[in-house]
Amino acid sequence: ELGAPWLARRGVSLLVITLSEPDEDFTRMRQVSRARWNIETLVIRNDPFAFLEIIRRLEEGATVALLVDRPPPPTAVTVELFGRPFAASVAAAELARASGCALLPVFLPRSGNAYEAHILPPIPYERARLREREERRRLTQAIISAFEPVIKKYPDQWFHFVPVWADAEPSGRQTNSA
Repeated sequence: ELGAPWLARRGVSLLVITLSEPDEDFTRMRQVSRARWNIETLVIRNDPFAFLEIIRRLEEGATVALLVDRPPPPTAVTVELFGRPFAASVAAAELARASGCALLPVFLPRSGNAYEAHILPPIPYERARLREREERRRLTQAIISAFEPVIKKYPDQWFHFVPVWADAEPSGRQTNSA
């Protein structure tokens, strides 16, 4: 939520991909809030053509922002995070397969009274190999692996609002430390 306005102020045409929140009013509030910064939000529901809209926007030069750690069930693949199975979204790999887009991991940790934007090196891939589902899973693993040191360095700034692993405590806190 903080990185999008930062990019928009620098002239980046941004399309944020998000899931619908349980409360539709909250979904609309987020869309309106982003729109004030000229940030477009595409809410993924059950629209089979949403993927085509994202590809079209990439072809027009938009930057697409999405989360890989909160996958809707149809896009979930199992990868490894901190040595444990983890459900991640294969959507970034699917977009790479369909468009050849660059995959840039971005994170914004809080430092003192401000946030710092960090863009990691592009995740390399061979587009032709992404025809195979296993290659898309491997690419998703590479993306998650790029974030692992970041999560380890800033564990209190990884905001994951649902349990990550089955043995998480009901409070939402993990029983192991990352």
